[in-house]
Amino acid sequence: MIGVSVGKAGMLVADFDLRIDAETGEEWTLESLKADLEAQMGCALPSGLAVRTPSGGVHVYFRMPDGEPFGNKGGLPDHVDVRGRGG
Repeated sequence: MIGVSVGKAGMLVADFDLRIDAETGEEWTLESLKADLEAQMGCALPSGLAVRTPSGGVHVYFRMPDGEPFGNKGGLPDHVDVRGRGG
C-alpha cells in the first residue's frame, strides 16, 4: 500500500467473498455479509477503504483497533475472513 501510513499498530482486512451458490441460488452480497458480521460483533463496522478483488469479492482495510494488535480471526460468518498481524 504505497503512501499509506498506519502507525505502529498496523491494519486489518475484512475479506468478503461474494458469491451465488450454483445449486441453491443462495446469494451472499456485500450487504448481507456485512450485516452478518456486524450482528456477530454487536456493533457497526467503522469506515474503511474497500477494493474489489480479482475473484469479485471485496477487501475492506481498517486501522487496527487500539490495544494489543491481533492476528487472523476465525469463527466468523461464512464467506467472511479477517486478517490482522501476521496474516
